[in-house]
Amino acid sequence: MGGTFRAPVSDAVFARRAYLDLWGVTPTFEQLQAAKGMDRGKLIDTLLADREMFAGHWISFWNDLLRNDQRAYHGDSAKPYTPWLKKALVSNMPYDEMVRLMLAADELRPDDLSQLRATGYLARNYFLFNRNQWMDETVEHVSKGFLGLTMNCAKCHDHKFDPVTMRDYYALAGVFASTQVADRSLLPSPLAEQVTAARKKLDALEENLKKQKDKQSE
Repeated sequence: MGGTFRAPVSDAVFARRAYLDLWGVTPTFEQLQAAKGMDRGKLIDTLLADREMFAGHWISFWNDLLRNDQRAYHGDSAKPYTPWLKKALVSNMPYDEMVRLMLAADELRPDDLSQLRATGYLARNYFLFNRNQWMDETVEHVSKGFLGLTMNCAKCHDHKFDPVTMRDYYALAGVFASTQVADRSLLPSPLAEQVTAARKKLDALEENLKKQKDKQSE
């Protein structure tokens, strides 16, 4: 096409771009000075080595991609899911494993409490009294996030331009049709049993207090 390549940017410009891309912050003066003359591949490796900084920045992009607004419609499901997502980024968990756990950790790792948190991806926006809306959003988010397709458009008709039919839409919806969202303690035993017992005592105390207040108001 007759184009020409632009000259490589300076070390300072490269360092600034690398810090912004990987950590989401601009480098300090000292960091810029240290980057001068440094092998650029080594700089990237150094930034990636700090997994907390990397994950702290990139989790915001993952939250957007996965539609994780951290609302908790059922059982505070977003609270354990979000830390799990960050931990997956910190540990550099393979992408395919992340996806499998988010969609089916309860089937793949039913006894692994640390990984069961991943199913918060499906439960995080669960509508307790509107299952149909939850189903619609689950199909939409899974197809957009992992397939790059707007399958929600095929709910009522074959997609106008993506290779998706109504049959495809309801086939995917059928995968989640048997999904039931339930409260489950993610605490290890015997701590889980102790928490459950404490909650029952608290419920009993609150019920007793309510009765006393009702008597006083008579």
